[in-house]
Amino acid sequence: MVRVDESAPVLILDSPMPDIEVYSNLPVLFDFRRSFDPDGDDFTVSIYSDLMAEPILEGKDTAYWYNDYLPAGEHTLRFELIDSKGMQRTHSQSLTVLETGPVAGISGLTEGQYIPPGEPVVLDASASYDYDDDIVLYQWVLSDGTLLSDKMVHSANFPPGPVRVDLLVKDSRGASASASINLTIGSSSPQLYELEVSPSSIDLEEPTTVQITVRLVDLDGTTSIVRGELRAGGVSQALELRDDGTEGDQFAGDGIWTYKSVWTLSGSSARVEVWALDGDTVSPGLVEVIPIEAPGTRAC
Repeated sequence: MVRVDESAPVLILDSPMPDIEVYSNLPVLFDFRRSFDPDGDDFTVSIYSDLMAEPILEGKDTAYWYNDYLPAGEHTLRFELIDSKGMQRTHSQSLTVLETGPVAGISGLTEGQYIPPGEPVVLDASASYDYDDDIVLYQWVLSDGTLLSDKMVHSANFPPGPVRVDLLVKDSRGASASASINLTIGSSSPQLYELEVSPSSIDLEEPTTVQITVRLVDLDGTTSIVRGELRAGGVSQALELRDDGTEGDQFAGDGIWTYKSVWTLSGSSARVEVWALDGDTVSPGLVEVIPIEAPGTRAC
């Protein structure tokens, strides 16, 4: 009489081979489809690594092969085969996963994208990745080498015209990757609004402190000159307005341009015209005419 005991499943592992080296940016192929159970019992395969808290595969059958990414390091893999009757077989082998470099990626922008004047550009490197999860440096740099930021996400405003921004990423081993984006920044023409001249009338041939203010809107921020002209009594005088917080200007850079001076005028009226200059572009002028009155003749 011959007694035949039940047997545990048999592992036939076609991939990975023992002691093989792979790279972290490529999936590891686990192919145990030719494994079998001599008793014909159903069985499952689970795979564990001593470097990973969770199983690589758990309770899988032999109908398929499987791919999975593994972290860098020297893994001891443990294969556990268990059949429907609880019979178990365990196999161990080594596998080395080598570190790989990062991949640089720019999110939210397309090559050659047009950016309206004055609109901030959000430089977002969140599309960058490293299979070893060890990116330690992000750098945004202009094509001339100017460093913009070392943050993953950075908001910047650029002058009108074409601009190229380069992204550099580095991992903890010093491996690096780069990506670039070309953008076209729109330009705008300056516009003036809300011209005000104070006081609203001037005493004839009497020294009078006069203040002129006007609001400048230039979306691309390239206008830095606002000028004007005073005409009264056949005389013309050039005016230079400022937005630097001095000589009567209240706040620097607030878009309100100011001129302040003492005038002694003749004639019946004073004509004030102001305009903005942006390179060769001149904004439409704004004009204010204020009466010149003999002292004591103003209406109460």
